[in-house]
Amino acid sequence: MPNSCELLSLEPKELGALCLNLFRSARRTPQNSEILHTLLESGALLRLLCNRDALSLQQAVELIQSTFLVDRVTDAKLLRNVVHQSSRFDAAGPAAANELLAVFDAAGLGARLQTLLVQLLRTRDPKVRSKAALLLLRQSGQASWALEDPDPRVRANAVQALWEIHTPSAREICQQALEDPHHRVVGNAIVALLRAGDPAAAAHLERIARHESARFRAAAAWAAGIVADPNFEPLLRKLAADPDSVVRRRAQESLAATTAPP
Repeated sequence: MPNSCELLSLEPKELGALCLNLFRSARRTPQNSEILHTLLESGALLRLLCNRDALSLQQAVELIQSTFLVDRVTDAKLLRNVVHQSSRFDAAGPAAANELLAVFDAAGLGARLQTLLVQLLRTRDPKVRSKAALLLLRQSGQASWALEDPDPRVRANAVQALWEIHTPSAREICQQALEDPHHRVVGNAIVALLRAGDPAAAAHLERIARHESARFRAAAAWAAGIVADPNFEPLLRKLAADPDSVVRRRAQESLAATTAPP
């Protein structure tokens, strides 16, 4: 086994394979602790977990979970580094942060990291903020605070996180989101309410399908395609003849999804 410094000179794929092999059966020995410390401090572990050419998402999940045998808060240390660097991201920073959050999401680690994830909502990069919001909300089911965020991506992801949460509080939040000025937020709220069986959801879909803004009409076409309810076929056929080309394209795509044979 290479020592901790020699590991850093390896190619990413080779390093990934070695780390998976090491930490699958690792325990808290001085050598393993030193290797993990070096990987964390050098940023090599962060880069490795974010590199889909070196590790698949499933392998990245396995690796982060395996490191808990050596250090039970590896995930918090990684995310803390991202939080501390978020105000000075270089060009690759936001992409790396999003990849790391995707790994944490797949590993179901959101509940462990809520405090740090909330801090990521303050970063300047909207994609990082929206991904952090989505991960947070999948764990907590609470979105009322996110609806006050000035970034529509955060608000839209906050509502999207409630698509499969059919509680009274989630439904109330989605009903509030229907008044949002951004089409993506409203479209996601309608999808959530349709999936929850809200009796007024179809009427809200028809309302935005008649909206003066083409973006809202496109959101209506998109939402109808997401739920793929054949009852919305007449509405989609109307939208497929809309004057706006984006609305027509969205409606045609949703028609294909709605009318496709099971």
